[in-house]
Amino acid sequence: MNLWKPDNTWKAVDVNELRPMAYVWSVAAADFDGDGRTDLAVAYTSFELGTWRSGVDVLLSRPGGYWERHPLFAAATRKGPVALATGDLEGNGHKDLVAVTAAGETLVFLGNGKGSFTRQKTLRRHSPEPAAAPMSNSPTSTATAGTRWWSRSRTSLIYTDIARPTVV
Repeated sequence: MNLWKPDNTWKAVDVNELRPMAYVWSVAAADFDGDGRTDLAVAYTSFELGTWRSGVDVLLSRPGGYWERHPLFAAATRKGPVALATGDLEGNGHKDLVAVTAAGETLVFLGNGKGSFTRQKTLRRHSPEPAAAPMSNSPTSTATAGTRWWSRSRTSLIYTDIARPTVV
């Protein structure tokens, strides 16, 4: 994997802690545990022990180029998380994580700043709307075709259009 560095260069790193024989759909990078190193969240699908599984693993960067894998979410399906985004959804200085599944579900995980997350309740699902239909709560945005999900945390609104989580 290549990680971008603040001096506008790239650093190649090995990530041996990825699940074996897994298809990686998406990767989000942020400092999830507050140690100043870039950690990774990985959305994957794998065939393990005769069962399809999809999920999200958080890989915490450790000194010496090592990674520590923490399973965050897993389900026995091939329609699991396919897109990830990270940001501070609660305004508390901790990186949170949003995953969108192939089935159109949005999963929100609130970070504690120490590398652990708490899953937020499932968001309300809205029916698909036609392409370029205006969003009712945002006069300046247009929506594209897809399943819509809305959630309010203390200071943020999450709008997800299938594979493009956005915090506004």
